[in-house]
Amino acid sequence: STVSQYSPNLAGNMGHFAFCISVDPQDENFLVVGGLYPWISSDGGFTWKRIWDSHPDYHQIIFLESNESSKLIVHCNDGGLYLSRLEKVSDIWETKSVTNFSSNIGVINYYRLSTAREDSHRMVAGAADAGTHLSLGSTLKTSDDSSLDLSLSDIFNNHKYQNVFYHNIS
Repeated sequence: STVSQYSPNLAGNMGHFAFCISVDPQDENFLVVGGLYPWISSDGGFTWKRIWDSHPDYHQIIFLESNESSKLIVHCNDGGLYLSRLEKVSDIWETKSVTNFSSNIGVINYYRLSTAREDSHRMVAGAADAGTHLSLGSTLKTSDDSSLDLSLSDIFNNHKYQNVFYHNIS
């Protein structure tokens, strides 16, 4: 048997964008995987449990402290930087706390930026979970969709081409 036969879809639908794995340096059988959501395995990947709730789209997970009954893990995703404490209670790992270190910081993570050849003050940028921003000189327009990839063409007629999450062109 291989681990994949026992594993849920750990990356969710975002494996092309957000996927990371970390192995506990004190216990090679303790794994944390982040994709759309975070998962843990304490048996080398044969069984998985969804853990703490925070913003999706994981990019890095690091063990800060680890022992047989407690894990302190820092993780980052599109929502910011988090610190989570897991504790083992009756042989089951549970989330005891999640601290968001970036909840009051106004940060935008842009995927792509495109400028018009005719005028570099005219640009479009796709942001992670913060919409698409179109700048026409002194005017800024926004839309609710988040663009993974985009380009600007025929800026003077305000045409914009963008590729949203599942490669749909609009």
